[in-house]
Amino acid sequence: PIDDKVRWQKVLYRKIGDSKTPGTTQLSQQRIIERIISMAKVMHGLHMVEHPSSALKNAWKKVISSQRKRAVMACFRMIPLHGTPRHRAINLFVKSYREQWLETEERDKNILIVDLTPDPLNQLITALSRGATKEQQSSLPDDPLYISYAEIMSLEQEMEKQQLLFEQSRLADRGAAEMVLLYISASRGEPGDMVSKTIDLGISLLRGGNTDVQKKMLQHLKDKKDVGFFASVSGFMQQCSVLDLDAFERTNKAEGLGMSSEPGAGAGEKNMHDAEFTCKLFRFLQLLCEGHNLEFQNYLRTQAGNTTTVNIIICTVDYLLRLQESIMDFYWHYSGKEIIDPAGKDNFCRAIQVAKQVFCTLTEYIQGPCSLNQLALAHSRLWDAVGGFLYIFAHMQDKLSKDPDQLELLREFMKLQKEMMIMLLSMLEGNVMNGPIGKQMVDTLMESSANVEMILKFFDIFLKMKDLTSSEAFLEFDTNNDGWISHKEFRKAMEAQKIYSEEEIEYIMMCVDANHDGKVDFQEFTDRFHNPAKDIGFTMAVLLTNLSEHMPNEPRLERLLDKAKSVLDYFGPYLGRIEIMGSANRIERVYFEIKQSHIDQWEKPQIKESKRSFLHSVVNEGGDKEKLESFVNFCEDTIFEMQHATSISAEEQRIAAMRSGAGLHSEGGVLEPVLLIYRFTRDGLASLLSLFTWSNIKKCYHAYRSMTYPQLLLTLIKLFFRLLLFMVVVFFRVIWTLLKFFVNMMMGDRGLEEPKPEKTAKGAMAMREAAPALNGQAGSSQEQASTSTTPTTAKPPTATRQTSEDATEPAPINLEDEAPVDAQGFDYGKYVLSLFARNFYNFKYLALVLAFFINVILLFYKVNKVAGEAGDDDADAANATAGEEVDDDSVNEFVVIEDEYYYLEPVMRALALIHTLTAFSMLVAYYCLKVPLVIFKREKEIARKLEFEGLYVAEQPSDDDIKAHWDKLVLSTVSFPESYWDKFVKKKVRARYAEHLSNVDYQYQVWKWGVIFTDNSFLYIAWYFLFSVLGNFNYFFFAAHLLDVAIGIKTLRTILQSLILTVMLTCVVVYIYTVVAFNFFRKFYIKEEDGQVDYKCHDMATCFVYHLHTGVRAGGGIGDEIEPADGDSYETYRILFDITFFFFVIVILLAIIQGLIIDAFGELRDQLEQVKEDMESKCFICGIGKEYFDKVPHGFEKHVMNEHNFANYMFFIMHLINKPDTEYTGQETYVWELYQQRCWDFFPVGDCFIKQHENEQSG
Repeated sequence: PIDDKVRWQKVLYRKIGDSKTPGTTQLSQQRIIERIISMAKVMHGLHMVEHPSSALKNAWKKVISSQRKRAVMACFRMIPLHGTPRHRAINLFVKSYREQWLETEERDKNILIVDLTPDPLNQLITALSRGATKEQQSSLPDDPLYISYAEIMSLEQEMEKQQLLFEQSRLADRGAAEMVLLYISASRGEPGDMVSKTIDLGISLLRGGNTDVQKKMLQHLKDKKDVGFFASVSGFMQQCSVLDLDAFERTNKAEGLGMSSEPGAGAGEKNMHDAEFTCKLFRFLQLLCEGHNLEFQNYLRTQAGNTTTVNIIICTVDYLLRLQESIMDFYWHYSGKEIIDPAGKDNFCRAIQVAKQVFCTLTEYIQGPCSLNQLALAHSRLWDAVGGFLYIFAHMQDKLSKDPDQLELLREFMKLQKEMMIMLLSMLEGNVMNGPIGKQMVDTLMESSANVEMILKFFDIFLKMKDLTSSEAFLEFDTNNDGWISHKEFRKAMEAQKIYSEEEIEYIMMCVDANHDGKVDFQEFTDRFHNPAKDIGFTMAVLLTNLSEHMPNEPRLERLLDKAKSVLDYFGPYLGRIEIMGSANRIERVYFEIKQSHIDQWEKPQIKESKRSFLHSVVNEGGDKEKLESFVNFCEDTIFEMQHATSISAEEQRIAAMRSGAGLHSEGGVLEPVLLIYRFTRDGLASLLSLFTWSNIKKCYHAYRSMTYPQLLLTLIKLFFRLLLFMVVVFFRVIWTLLKFFVNMMMGDRGLEEPKPEKTAKGAMAMREAAPALNGQAGSSQEQASTSTTPTTAKPPTATRQTSEDATEPAPINLEDEAPVDAQGFDYGKYVLSLFARNFYNFKYLALVLAFFINVILLFYKVNKVAGEAGDDDADAANATAGEEVDDDSVNEFVVIEDEYYYLEPVMRALALIHTLTAFSMLVAYYCLKVPLVIFKREKEIARKLEFEGLYVAEQPSDDDIKAHWDKLVLSTVSFPESYWDKFVKKKVRARYAEHLSNVDYQYQVWKWGVIFTDNSFLYIAWYFLFSVLGNFNYFFFAAHLLDVAIGIKTLRTILQSLILTVMLTCVVVYIYTVVAFNFFRKFYIKEEDGQVDYKCHDMATCFVYHLHTGVRAGGGIGDEIEPADGDSYETYRILFDITFFFFVIVILLAIIQGLIIDAFGELRDQLEQVKEDMESKCFICGIGKEYFDKVPHGFEKHVMNEHNFANYMFFIMHLINKPDTEYTGQETYVWELYQQRCWDFFPVGDCFIKQHENEQSG
């Protein structure tokens, strides 16, 4: 038998000699022999290594020395690197990495390493790009390696804004942008996985409107003259599918007959299978022009210098028209049916998602404005698509609103309608009056006038619904106050209000749905239609208003405006309009939305006071630049003040409490603290009274009798200890509550800068463009990040396009567009602070009234004299009764109220306590309402000096500028800027509220309190509170509070300020005369009465008081009150001293003080008249006189109220601050860029739209 050790050799030789071994070529006999010999040599060598012969052992010993043998054996004993634990292997390189890199890394060496060492990422992208440039016989084949890396690089971009820009630039610098264009060009217009992943990568590189990536792509296309890219994009659009009604019907019939080949493929999944790819394609084209890239916008229309030009603008319109026609086919298919089945809804929703993205892309093509693209669209078949969509919107709104189950689809159609209106608004950007685009738009609306009137009627009906259901007459039908009424009562209530016609009432009743009891939830029904009607109706109102002002004297448009009068009147107060000097040096009109909350805040007393102060201060400004600078500063301060007032308002929290669970019934609402105190007091009294029941008293008595003396002592000790512990706990609770209150005020609201809740997006496209939750990174992507650090406001639907999240996000079932209210508990602390802040001026008036009443009661106080010391009351009373004379030194005087008014004493104490509490409330209210504005102004001042003057960077403040040196304290703190919204100064701190004391930014808080204690208003209120506290010990301190009248009234405050300054000057002059008298004329100030010598000028303090008290009051000056200098050696000097004192102090300074009141009144009156005259005689914004506009009746009033209302300019700046910069229109981008540069060229100084039009007509 063959030994197992050599069996494998026999098998190996047999296989080598077997010529029929599968998978091998035919071998010759000689070749087989050679292979066997070579294998035998190898086997022999291995055998000799394992079994060396004895003859060779000595030779090995001679060759390898003992030292080498030890070294070889040490190598065998060592553990190989791959066998060591991971942490130990890493530690081997830590020291070398630190020595070679961390300790010696410098900028120059780093640059040298980058230049000499090939970048692996650059090598990878270069290799992948070469794969796209090689010649292909057909369309681009799939490359798994490229697909994987493209997906990795696209996912890598889902980060916060700054890191996003860095990663985008990092990939773009290594050629990723050019690689995307190369692969799209190499695809030859054939979609596939390679193209899909490439577009994903392109979207990730361009997300947020990265201008550097846009420039690289545009430069590549121009340098290479790449026609293939545009041809491929055009080919993609031609192959993008639309709804196919024939295929849909065939699939339905096949499913009805049970012949569907795939169980999971329903009728709704056969049409537009490439909807996701289509959305990606148009999203990519949208991002190429993001940020109103005019050069790329024009290059998409025509490629100058290329052999073949592809008009991507027209290709987009062609696809939109195909899509509209396919949606129209589906509409006709379902027009005769009562409901739209789920398959039909799926098809409609899929087509609507694509159509919304196409409209967003068209909007980005033309915003800026790009006038050539606007004209290209105007001369295309876009108007046919718009007319078709208007027909679909009008009839689908009428059909879907009558069925509650179709609300999801109705909401999708209304979103699409809004996107189309935004695109039409963008067509009017930068257009002149009676321009060609405006005429074509009017023609389109007139051709579809019946459809437009149906849409306007739908909006009008449901806009009125809110006023109807909130009226008192309507609420009388809700007898149970549960929000439910019957069908009959709903109809009767609408008929009683006489708001709707009979036809409109019938239409509303068809839209109403009832529960199983036949009742209607009218609040839910109102919100269901009112909110979207308000949102989209506003966009329609902006479009019609814009058209009417660009196309005056158009009779057809006038008829349409008459039909829309009700809608326009509803949105009139919320439609802000301003005029700006555009980038083409032409006056342009801008429209935007003004929130009702902003209008309400504008009417608040603190805003009115700020506006009044601004108007009085700006009158004396020199030129237009200084006036506009002051105006923008006023706008910024007012915006912050309004936002802060909104943030501390408890309105939203009340709504949250009402909507959480059972609302106020379960949570307790605003009265919850009162109810809790009542329940606690009631339970405490009940527990206390339960101790005094007869059975409990008997029980305690028996227990007491049964206790021994040691037990009694132990019980008393325990009782004493518990009482002491209770007092300590109560004291600690009070102190801790006060500390928390002050810390909360100092730190602010912890929820002011909470990040916005991210939208939930479904589907692969939405997941790729949603916030970066994939890699665990905190934060949100650029398209979800908002600039306002200030409370969140809804984005106005002016001519803006939605982000990709909105374009690909499936619609929720609820029709409402608003974000859901967070169902959280009621924040009582914030509610209490808001009560203080909102009632600041009420506290001021209340404190003044209380001070007046207190001082009236003080008139009833008198002085009583009591003889002797306090301990001898009886003896003193007896002596006083006997009529004995009592020495004045032993008489004590007491201030008491008269006996007949004794009941005023407790009233006085109560009023004093109430006044102190009111003064404390004023202090807290001022801190909550005005101190944040003070901090904001100082932070803004520091930020502007840093950014525009280079203070603290290029130069240092002067030594005498204490304020600037104090501000250096805050520059290095992490909390700065806390209130100022400019993100380009320093990244704002998101989590500002510190739950632990160790997290408080002490340095910032020290600077903050330094700013607060240098604020005059805060110091005044602090002293006001201090005097109020002292008034509880001595009521006469309340007399000082009457001076608040002078502080509170503008006229008296001005007089008081001037009076104080003049008195200070008088004191200085009198002090100088005191110095002269003290040094030279002391002997004349000695008076002797009744043998006693009185020295009036032998110390400086007494001498100064004597001059101030006696000299100023003397009719002839100080010379009338001191000894004459007749015959004295200093007689001449005394004469000069007396005469100059008389003229300078008595004649001049006192005359100044006497005439100061008249002059102050006159100055203030002149200032008020100057402000009034300026505001009534010329426009604040443009400076054009009233006489120019009054050529037509009430022309000036209309101009300053509608066209150049300076409040609207403030609202517009607020609109820009709150709106994400990626959603700006072209006009808004232009204004925002100038605003950041502190350039006010966008203000139409010396010009207006009407004047420009008249000049064009006359020219």
